[in-house]
Amino acid sequence: MVAKAKQLQANEPGLGSLATSGMSGRIIRWLRACGAEQDLRFMDNYTFIRALSPFLVAEGMEEIAWEWLARTINNTSGDLSNEKRLRRASNLLGELVKTKCQPQYGNLDSGISTMLQAQQLFRTSPLLSDLLVSSWRSVSWLSTVESYSRPAPSEELFDAHIATADRLPQPFLLERAHLHLYHPTHPDHLPALNFFKDKQRLRKLVNTVEPKKSKPDKLSTVSWLAFLGHDTVNHLTQSGRTQEAQGVTELLQAEVASLFNHKSEPALGS
Repeated sequence: MVAKAKQLQANEPGLGSLATSGMSGRIIRWLRACGAEQDLRFMDNYTFIRALSPFLVAEGMEEIAWEWLARTINNTSGDLSNEKRLRRASNLLGELVKTKCQPQYGNLDSGISTMLQAQQLFRTSPLLSDLLVSSWRSVSWLSTVESYSRPAPSEELFDAHIATADRLPQPFLLERAHLHLYHPTHPDHLPALNFFKDKQRLRKLVNTVEPKKSKPDKLSTVSWLAFLGHDTVNHLTQSGRTQEAQGVTELLQAEVASLFNHKSEPALGS
């Protein structure tokens, strides 16, 4: 599948070239023929799911993925642990959301709508809050750090995405503060300021960060702190709030500068 996708995209960039490949139908027939769809054990192969999901979306066969999700989330037979069910469903939902965030499928509006669909379908499941975490953080990253590469979502859907955070098992204050800075109609710097002003919480967060790597992972706390700090200072400076911008810069340099040691993160206070 990966090789086929690369071949098709070489001829026609983007995911649109996958739409007429017929790959999804062949893969699904194979899964059924070998019995793998019966117990969904193939969902444990995350590389396989990552490769298959774009074909499902491109070929209009998303309903198959939603069926797999529903069977996984609603399986209370005891055959699978909650942890395994959650890993399977979270991974598949995440790949669907990332694919739907691509330009030809509606960008962030489509990705957020897919998450809202999951919320509605699984609203009574005790797994819902944990199910949403990975997809929510992924869309939040695309809406902030990588927002330069795509149009902003609608105000209604952006607000719905922020509100989804109330369903999550943790407050995710760092991510939420960044989202408020990037609101499509009324960006708000106050959540970011409040986040950085709470030195005790900031120090606790810094102390939980893993030892620094040569290149921090995408979506890691280290990376997100760097981008939030950079964007907060820029927003305050451009708004004429230079004293507050300087205060955030000094705080970052004093409390968290030692975490950042790679070019991929913006320089603090720059």
